[in-house]
Amino acid sequence: MRFAAVDDDCGVLDKVKTEINHWAEEEQADIHTEFYPKAQLLLYDLDENLTFDVYLLDIEMDGMDGLTLAKQIRGRQKEAYIIFLTSHFKYALQGYAVHAYQYLPKDSMESRLKPVLQQIYQELEEDKDKFFHIQTNSRYERIAYKNIYYVYKDRKNVVFVTERGASWCRATLQEVYAGMPHDEFIYVD
Repeated sequence: MRFAAVDDDCGVLDKVKTEINHWAEEEQADIHTEFYPKAQLLLYDLDENLTFDVYLLDIEMDGMDGLTLAKQIRGRQKEAYIIFLTSHFKYALQGYAVHAYQYLPKDSMESRLKPVLQQIYQELEEDKDKFFHIQTNSRYERIAYKNIYYVYKDRKNVVFVTERGASWCRATLQEVYAGMPHDEFIYVD
């Protein structure tokens, strides 16, 4: 499970890190976390196709606010979980536009974050067979099978064409097809 947390308050980022790590230890979950003090830093990584399963975002930040950042994330990843960590619930209605999964008050984050993470973890485990996962040293991408139009071979790479554009991984077409649901895809040679 991959997490990205964005908050311009480093104290909050430290609390988020502690809570995620405690939850992962209790569940023995394999996690990867990245912490960003500015929204733009996360956008740079997203531009490099580094994606996450769960985004924990502050709403009010210097520069780009969390709602604008969430719109950018949603434009790239429809299936990602977005959690707002905030003291400002006046933005809750705007959060529906980006399909926020949850709003957690910062003052009670320690008691409320773990159950939310557990619920997301269970949902991801139930849905893991609905996605193709691409993971390299520099990027991670989770592509929903329902969003794949077609897959083709381009030299040493396999290219996935989706509604978002093209994604690639270094593999053979046979290896990729072997991991895909055969009732949804056919292999044309």
